[in-house]
Amino acid sequence: MHPRLSKRARIACALSLLALAAASAEAVTQPFTKGSTLDATSPRTVGNLKFVLNPYHGLIVQDATGGVLWRSGLSSPCGTSPCWATYQGDGNFLIRRQDSPTSSSVPWVAYTAGTVPLTLSSEAPYITIEQPPKAPWTTGVAPVSVAYLPGGLTLAAGSRITVADTSLELTTGGDVQARRVSTNALLWRSGTAAACTQPTSCTLAFDANGALKLTGPAGAGNVIWTAGVATTGAGTLVLSKYAPYLSIQDAGPNNTSPVKWASGSNASSVTFASNAFVLSPGEQRSIGDTVLALTAGGNIEVTKAGAPAWSSGTSCVVASGCYLKFGADGHLVLYRGGGQTTSLSLVNINNGGYLQFSATAPHLSVENTKFERIWASGPFTPPPQRTVALPVRGNDYRAQTVQSFLETLGINVHANQIGTSAQLKARLDAVGLSTIRIDVPADAAQLQTYQELAANGVRFNLGGYNTNAAFVAQQVRALVAATPGSVESVEGLNEINNFGSGFNGFTCRAGSPNNCGGAVVDAQASLFNTITQDPLLSAVTVYSLSGGLSSLQAPQYGLLALSGRAHYATVHPYTIPADEQPQATFSRIMDAEYTNLTPWQGVVTEAGYSTGDVSQESQAILNINAWLDGYRLGYRRTFLYELLDSGTQGYGFFTQQGSPKRVVQVAKNLTNLLKDTGAPLQQTGVLAWDNSLFSGNWILLQKSDRRFYLILWNEPDVADGKTDRTITPTPVLISVPNSQSIKVYDPYRADPLIPTPVQTLGLWASGVWVDIGSHAVVVEVTPY
Repeated sequence: MHPRLSKRARIACALSLLALAAASAEAVTQPFTKGSTLDATSPRTVGNLKFVLNPYHGLIVQDATGGVLWRSGLSSPCGTSPCWATYQGDGNFLIRRQDSPTSSSVPWVAYTAGTVPLTLSSEAPYITIEQPPKAPWTTGVAPVSVAYLPGGLTLAAGSRITVADTSLELTTGGDVQARRVSTNALLWRSGTAAACTQPTSCTLAFDANGALKLTGPAGAGNVIWTAGVATTGAGTLVLSKYAPYLSIQDAGPNNTSPVKWASGSNASSVTFASNAFVLSPGEQRSIGDTVLALTAGGNIEVTKAGAPAWSSGTSCVVASGCYLKFGADGHLVLYRGGGQTTSLSLVNINNGGYLQFSATAPHLSVENTKFERIWASGPFTPPPQRTVALPVRGNDYRAQTVQSFLETLGINVHANQIGTSAQLKARLDAVGLSTIRIDVPADAAQLQTYQELAANGVRFNLGGYNTNAAFVAQQVRALVAATPGSVESVEGLNEINNFGSGFNGFTCRAGSPNNCGGAVVDAQASLFNTITQDPLLSAVTVYSLSGGLSSLQAPQYGLLALSGRAHYATVHPYTIPADEQPQATFSRIMDAEYTNLTPWQGVVTEAGYSTGDVSQESQAILNINAWLDGYRLGYRRTFLYELLDSGTQGYGFFTQQGSPKRVVQVAKNLTNLLKDTGAPLQQTGVLAWDNSLFSGNWILLQKSDRRFYLILWNEPDVADGKTDRTITPTPVLISVPNSQSIKVYDPYRADPLIPTPVQTLGLWASGVWVDIGSHAVVVEVTPY
């Protein structure tokens, strides 16, 4: 061993050698029988690994250095209650809380129903449960990321830790570096190569307060470099195969773990998430020889190699209340004290964003949530103005077929809410739909139910959270072989911002921003290649994953484009506020989440309104308008969320008990009115109607018998929370010269097949007055 290494370095090297030796030896296993438990005070040791129930991180597997190799995936699953992991008599492996020991609502469950003992192992997969005749449940392949809990990592100068092909090293001179092990390529560095005045005297630690600091010979009081953020007990420092290679995460709302700080998009930059950066007078942040400081007088200064590079020219009013903060709204603001502020980034983006600090100019910059630079301490090119999508299938005198509209309509169904295939088919018939978005069938029993539905005309968009592309393709093949054409599309991972992901040994936790980018891109590419290269699945379309914009470095990973990994882009245009009409959100979301893509290249796989936010009447109006807007703007499909209520969310067309809400009747009325038993027209007609007195939205459709259906609607503010607003109808003259007959139908009436009484203009005028109020109406025109 090198004689100049410190005692701490020798210990770190010894631990690394022990870990290497253990990895090369035969795995040590230990049974974990039914009824066994793990709690915070009784971990299990298997070989060189420790299996621990941590109240902040759930069930975790730690190596000899304290690194977390696997975790069950929730932040603070126990809350303030004691909790434990147990393998129950029914074969389910789960975490229970003392304050709800028998509740069906548990923080985490593997849903295994295993029939033989659970096995703990010193090598991946660390936990396995055999489930004959099902495939076994496991924690997966060897990890490609490792997490450290606060106080769990101390790295001596001259030592390194490695996961997969990425290492974190503290050089003898004091530079913190992430490198690609196979090529020794530098991925990121702190730039503190000459910081240690005495070689090997520095220490890098993720301390008990969740702060990452490089300290010199004098110890904790001599901080040479710091990431500049701190976490709670639920925080972690993550070293990963994927960029960002080094990141600090903390507990967020709804069991998320958003990234607060990360190594940047190049080797000499760092990224701060919104609401994660504060700089007080006298403090500084550095990256290499570039230093960002707030002077005691309130001037923000950037120096490069000791020379001035940029200055804000600001000052404090009251020193005690002076600080620089990058806020939750994405605004970089100097709080000057005395209630006075100076805003540096003049664009308030209202919903987060990123602060970038770099060794290259411009050294300080603010990016919006699409990673576009909107302010910088030096010259920069501002992003293009946001575009609003224009209609591509509405407001056109050449009709579209009724089939082209009806086939865009879909609805979300949860696999655990199907009941029997007959029950689900009856609910779909009650709405007038045949296309559903649902998880890939998880086992043979679900597959059989899907096959029964397919045989009765149900078509599928299959998605969810399964990253095993081979398994997904296997299930799709089984459906397509039994009922050709039943699987219309396969979708990538669902909402990684809300649910995280796992792929080939990498587990990223939910949050925005997150470090999921590299893994989910690989998962999407695997899905796309597997489906498109299978001859039996040549007609199956692949949709992209959703929530990709939440990943750090999303543009570099191609998550703002299709990039050969999907045929269509996926969006979930829920409105904010929750009672707002859909048109504005539907027309802007493609440009907000993707680069140079339009709704014509997209699919809405979730959108909708909850009766927890609006009344049943408003839910019906807003949901039908969402279908109409989706078609009019050009989206390939619009799947509303959802068929049955999930828990207390209230988005369902039916309650959890199966009672229909108002929207069921309205949707059925509309789909019944437009149903066409004939073949779609190969060449639709033109309806020369006079719309000079109507400024709202319209869609023109035509049936095989040549009848036209003109759908007219405005989008007034119909809801004030759960209170319906009174909308006074506007009489509009609909004039269609030389038509044989004109009828007006109101889908919101009890029986829409009875035309709404209207005032005609006379025998030869061929026109009617139509009241356009809170919701859509349908005008049927029979031509000569």
